Amino acid sequence: MSLTDPIANMLTVIRNGLMSRKTKVDVPFSNLSQEILNILKREGYIKDFKLIDDKKQGILRVYLKYIKTGAPVIKGIKRISRPGLR
Repeated sequence: MSLTDPIANMLTVIRNGLMSRKTKVDVPFSNLSQEILNILKREGYIKDFKLIDDKKQGILRVYLKYIKTGAPVIKGIKRISRPGLR
């Protein structure tokens, strides 16, 4: 499946997962998405992520992080620069 904006798609999946209190979400693999997830993990916004081989494009499984009260660590996340605005 070809996506117009894989970064915005990844952020939307993460945002929706946090709103529904999921422990993990799956996003389609892209090198850029993987690098963004590396930064989010290093900065402490997600627990972890791993690449799952599905014999196609691949899937990144993202393990979301919550504080002790159950609130998500990420309060808000959005894409600033979009392909149509460059």
